[in-house]
Amino acid sequence: KIDFEVIFTTAYDSYALKALKVSPLDYLLKPIGIEDLRNALTKFRLKATAREESGIHGAHYARQEIRHVALPTLEGFSMIDKDDILFISAKGSYCIFLLRDSRRIMVSRTLKEYEEMLKDSGFFRVHNSYLVNMKHIRRYYKGKHGYVELSNGSTVEVAVRRKDALLKVLGNV
Repeated sequence: KIDFEVIFTTAYDSYALKALKVSPLDYLLKPIGIEDLRNALTKFRLKATAREESGIHGAHYARQEIRHVALPTLEGFSMIDKDDILFISAKGSYCIFLLRDSRRIMVSRTLKEYEEMLKDSGFFRVHNSYLVNMKHIRRYYKGKHGYVELSNGSTVEVAVRRKDALLKVLGNV
């Protein structure tokens, strides 16, 4: 468990993607500008305050389901409501989130990490490359592989080895 914040400082912007994998609080490129440093410290103070408040109200927060996922981007974090995620697709060590409003957000984390994070939030791994939000499945089409149609009309193939598990879950929905 990481209970501290990390601010990367480097002279090489080529390390930014690697740094985002560990979800730093900020990433400062040398030479560090005074305004950038102030902004990073402000982020730290806000996060420290939030951590203190959550300690005070920890029982309240523990009872509430966390509705958002923080997606690390080059600019910072995008807070995305889980219900707005249609599916997540894997592209090597990156993931692409397709959202209800047709936006696509690429992050530098693996699909396995998001599968673990969202396993109790109604997401199902239908394929080696796809994690689908079950709330957005509108139809299942039979076939050797089969595929699901989502609420926006897009389709995602279901892997043969995951088909039975998906049908079992869909039968219990």
